Formats: sequence, structure tokens, C-alpha cells
Amino acid sequence: MSALPHPRAELVVRDADGGGLIVHDPITGHRTHLGEESAAVYIARAAGHDTPAGLCAAVPTLSPATVRDRLRQIGDALLLDDGRWAAQRALFEGAPTPAPTPTETTVNLDPALRHRCIRCGSSCLNVDIGPVPDASLHAIEAHRLYRGEAESAAELVETRITADGPVRVFDHVAGACVMLDDDACALHAAAGPDAKPPGCRQFPYTLTRTPDGVDVGLQLECKSLGAALAAGAAVDGEAHAAGLTALVEGGAVA
Repeated sequence: MSALPHPRAELVVRDADGGGLIVHDPITGHRTHLGEESAAVYIARAAGHDTPAGLCAAVPTLSPATVRDRLRQIGDALLLDDGRWAAQRALFEGAPTPAPTPTETTVNLDPALRHRCIRCGSSCLNVDIGPVPDASLHAIEAHRLYRGEAESAAELVETRITADGPVRVFDHVAGACVMLDDDACALHAAAGPDAKPPGCRQFPYTLTRTPDGVDVGLQLECKSLGAALAAGAAVDGEAHAAGLTALVEGGAVA
């Protein structure tokens, strides 16, 4: 039996506030937040549990199906030293590729993966939400979505220093994004989903460039994934793909 792929050695891992792990990839420049289940599987695999049975035994609180799904999600995020990473690595280590024009971008979205955020708020906890673009701040100002003693949108963000330079993120209130109001996103409710930061609009999709276009996958961290997929089934497929295309053209490609 072949050993399961192990986490890539060059990754930099730290604990996330409130649980889980933050994994920084110095090659791709990406930062991935692993929830508690994914983090448990990642840690167990890094500890040397390299068979399906051994990995499941190392995380007894998770069902084998959940362990399988979380390991797949970790692989989709390019955190494992496997065939997927071997095929993708050259994209990040080679010469930069010019951003495609809209006519050159093909987003490959399986209709079964159409997802629409139902504003449950469960994935807006204990994570840094950003980068926050000017458009989000303008929407906050226009709808006066201030919190606490804040009197401007600028008072609701802070700057974090990352490997990619300064990044503007939303403040936290009791471990939740400052835009979370009554367990739902106030920015989404007031100004629509397009007013949210690109990371929020992309979540829980993964976007991977291939020779045939951009393949769309799903992270499994969305706590309301079943309900969100059911809601997404009613969304026009072409309009949905167009929204993802806009994100791709803005640079949101893994």
C-alpha cells in the first residue's frame, strides 16, 4: 500500500486564533486557514501517520469519511507533497504569466458545485478577513455600517504585515469579523455580496489554473455547505461562472 502524501516541508505553520492552523506557503505566497478538523488531520499526517487506518486512528474524534474529505481538502489547497503539487509547482516557480483577458479566461465550474452564501456567519469566526478593498470601505460608509464607537469605515480595519506586504483586514469583535451582525454579514445584507472582500466572495471555492482554464473546486470548511449548495442550485450557471471569472481576472487563482 502506498503511503499517503505528507505535508510539504517548506510550509510555515502557526496556531490560528480561536483554533485551527494558519499555513503560509513561501512558494505560492498563499496563506491557508485550516479549521479544527482539517488541522487535526494535517497534524496527524505531519506526525507520520501515513496509512488510511493509521491516520483515522490518530484522529478518533473524526469519522473515516471526514478524515478522507479533510485530507482531500488539504491536498486541494496544495499543502501536500503529492502529484497535484508536482503538477502545479512550476506555475509558481516559473516566469510570471500575464493576466488573461476576459476572452481568454475559461472557468470550469461543475453545476453541482454552484454555491450561494446563505449568510450563516459560521465561517466568519476567528479568521482574518481581508484584504479589504476600498470598495468595501465605500459601502460601509454609504450604509453607515459602523460598530461600537467607530465613526468611519477606516476605524473598522487594521493593517497586518504578511509575507506579501501590508494587508488591510477587518477588526474582530469577540472573535468574529466586525461586519458580523446577528450571525450574518451586515455588509452583504446592506450592499450585496459584491461589496464583500474578494476572499469572502471566493469562499469556499478553490481556483486552480490548468492548461484548459481555471478549475473550480470546493473547500469543505463552510459550515453550511449543504444548505449553500442547495441555494446555489437555483442560481443561473452562466451568471455564477461570470462572477468567478471576475475574481480570477482580479488575481484570485491558486
